[in-house]
Amino acid sequence: MQKRIGVLAQYLDSRHDIREYINALAKIHHVVVFLRPADARLASLLSDQIEIRTIQAQVKKSVWNNLLILLYKLFGILPVSEHNYFITEFFKLNHASLSKWNKWTATIILQASRFTPKFISYDGYLKALRYKKDTVLNDINEFVCFTQIYDDLFLAHVLDSGKKTKVYVYSWDHPCKMKTFSKRVSEYLVWNEGLKEDLITLQYIDADKVRVYGTTQLTYIHDFLQSSKFDKPYYSFEYIYFACATGYPKLVKQEVAVMERTAAFLAAHHPSVKLVVRTYPFFGGEELYAPLNKYSNVVIDDYKSRLDPRQFPLEVIVDKLMKMNEAKGLVHLGTTFGLEASYFKGPVILADVVQEFKELDEFVHQYQNDKYLNLPFKNVPKSWQAYEEALGAILTNDPSMSLYNKAVAETTALYSMNNLAQRL
Repeated sequence: MQKRIGVLAQYLDSRHDIREYINALAKIHHVVVFLRPADARLASLLSDQIEIRTIQAQVKKSVWNNLLILLYKLFGILPVSEHNYFITEFFKLNHASLSKWNKWTATIILQASRFTPKFISYDGYLKALRYKKDTVLNDINEFVCFTQIYDDLFLAHVLDSGKKTKVYVYSWDHPCKMKTFSKRVSEYLVWNEGLKEDLITLQYIDADKVRVYGTTQLTYIHDFLQSSKFDKPYYSFEYIYFACATGYPKLVKQEVAVMERTAAFLAAHHPSVKLVVRTYPFFGGEELYAPLNKYSNVVIDDYKSRLDPRQFPLEVIVDKLMKMNEAKGLVHLGTTFGLEASYFKGPVILADVVQEFKELDEFVHQYQNDKYLNLPFKNVPKSWQAYEEALGAILTNDPSMSLYNKAVAETTALYSMNNLAQRL
């Protein structure tokens, strides 16, 4: 029997896979997407067969709620991996479109929260919030949410209603960097056994509430590898594909230093091989990559000039996968790119050679990278000499370099989007 599924529509404007997932659900169930009033325009991004409802939960000028928000920022219980939480929150602040005063205030509060006792649970926070109950829920059989939670007030309403609620843990780093995991949720859906373990140990979620489900982000790799026809190679030369990890200017400069060392090594020892650099998608400071211009063997991936991610999101994804598939090897500094790349034939290197760069070293050694990617293979070099040896092993077709890819890829099974929707 067709169910009525309510969806809290996180990431609609930025994640093509979430839109596809919701549309796939709508082929099987009656889907109702709940949007905040300010996000009503996002309804046009979804299939016409999906019902849209406006969330009526906000209490205007609520001094009580504003006080609770501040208290939760200061005293909210953090995941066991506190370090990742603070890395993420400071990174978000650096990218936030806030006034100078608001950014300064938010920074002071976040800094202060490093030293405050933590005793307010997410559930305690949700139960204390005051919200309107005007949004119609009584006809919904179950709800699906995505981390990070789209609307705390509305989630409080949903949980208080007693409706079955499933939360899809959207990213592999969410359990280690977020503090918005309710123990009243009916079921958490995760990528793999490792993430199930993370929810149990980092967020204290009961094991019987966590199901290994799969990931929407990797469905494109599933479809790409299932395809029997590949387009003509984009580049006519052999190359190492280097993915930038972040759009934070200070870190970009440190990434560029690693790329320069890579380009110099290739020029000296493998002059026919180029370094193709994929700059960070959501960063506009292209001038920071200018030091790479002096290397004739460096090619900046031109995907940004050809494809607008907002207008052609699927094309951008396929373009990246095609270049991953054709690369002789792939290098990264601790990103989802490194996980994605492990499904392709080119050996992957996690360049753990950044000890001289404090900020980049912290970025590379985030919880999820150390657990899932920092494995005991020579693909994870700890010195410049070991890094150059790993590059050389790739370029001389050392078969042992592919063992790392296999070990990483085996952690997470690939599914199609329709298969995930059917297994909800």
